[in-house]
Amino acid sequence: MTLTEASRVLGVHRATLRVWADEGHIKTFRTPGGHRRFLASEIEAMIAAGGTPVVRGEDESLSRDLVTVARRDLSTLDGPGRAWLLAFPEEEREDWRVSGRRLIGLAIQYVSRRGQREAILDEVRTIGTRYGERCAARHVPLATTVRALLFFRESLLRATRPGLVIRGQYDEEEARIHREMRELLDEILYATLNAFQRTALPEGRA
Repeated sequence: MTLTEASRVLGVHRATLRVWADEGHIKTFRTPGGHRRFLASEIEAMIAAGGTPVVRGEDESLSRDLVTVARRDLSTLDGPGRAWLLAFPEEEREDWRVSGRRLIGLAIQYVSRRGQREAILDEVRTIGTRYGERCAARHVPLATTVRALLFFRESLLRATRPGLVIRGQYDEEEARIHREMRELLDEILYATLNAFQRTALPEGRA
């Protein structure tokens, strides 16, 4: 089975299945052309071990995988990272969680569509602007603000990292997703920094 076929049967995104294969959780072999293939028996064994898979659409599958990675990484936040989170009351933290899930949804839409991208970017910039304004208003240091944002950014990029098909050659589709995810996340960073500067600096000095 190809990577795409196996991921559909298991109900996970291709990037997730590739990681499982790289970590040795499922055996694979390479064709003479360097393409990864999965034995049907291996897929069946994984289904038997984990129960009946839920076959999902590509966007929903990737979205759930990204949320899973983000939550796992959030649990590893150290002192400086937690200082950012604790600067906000619980109701605002919940708002950040909602915004984070929304950003993941927007990222999926962005890498899945060819049209209407500017509207997606506008909403992403709005979220980044709100984030920058709130952090500045709470007197969260700029370094801490950027640290938390980059933590979220790297979490999503790790979840969509492209995998090598053969040495020196990446899976074209996964590489595109990774590249476009970086483009979108750059816009969040720019909007955050601009908003933080406008809010933190006295009028006339921005």
